[in-house]
Amino acid sequence: MKKNILIFLALLITMSINCGKEEKQNDIKVKNIEEESKQEEKQKDTSGEDEVAKYEKETHEDFKTSEKYKEKKAPVRIKSTEAKSYIGEYAIVQGYVASVYEREKVAYLNFEKSYPDNPFTATIFAKHFSDFDDLTQFENRTVEVKGKITEYKGKPQIILNSEEQINIID
Repeated sequence: MKKNILIFLALLITMSINCGKEEKQNDIKVKNIEEESKQEEKQKDTSGEDEVAKYEKETHEDFKTSEKYKEKKAPVRIKSTEAKSYIGEYAIVQGYVASVYEREKVAYLNFEKSYPDNPFTATIFAKHFSDFDDLTQFENRTVEVKGKITEYKGKPQIILNSEEQINIID
């Protein structure tokens, strides 16, 4: 009888130890799930930026550090009508600013023709408005803009973050 009681107690002890291990494993699983959820939330937060903000961030960072810009191969000099063939590249784009359209959050310099017939646009976001003098000074002038050519709604553009990126040539 004592032997049976000892065996029974040994079984109880073994079962309680195993239950403790299972609880620890469950705690670890819960923590892992919580960490995965946090990581997914972080990814959602960063992927929530709209495309325009991403373009602006990329081009601003590239021009903020001129050494980074110089390390890239020298930008090609092209006409605004050729910009569509250079999307993703750094270039100096030359053309006639047919119209300047300013809104509360963004301004557009439309090259060669007024929107929607323009082949290229220089875009300036509101947070950089103060970095530019009167934008209408560029209207009906031939200018050069430099930066990374990106595409927005099927059209090539360069996002301007500073007046250093634009020069009047006529």
